[in-house]
Amino acid sequence: MMGKKKLKILNKSLSYVLSDISKTSEKINNAHAGFDKQLDANLKRQEQVRDILKNGAGYYKQ
Repeated sequence: MMGKKKLKILNKSLSYVLSDISKTSEKINNAHAGFDKQLDANLKRQEQVRDILKNGAGYYKQ
């Protein structure tokens, strides 16, 4: 069996690892939200371009 001191060190090490995993997960989630926002903006712009092409030059004459 491990001594109490070794168990405390192991527990502290595991705590740091879990904290790092949590921080990394948060960063990934934030990045994912940013990608989703950019994707939505790109899709909106794509629809606008499609409308311009569909309506022709008359779109600019308005």
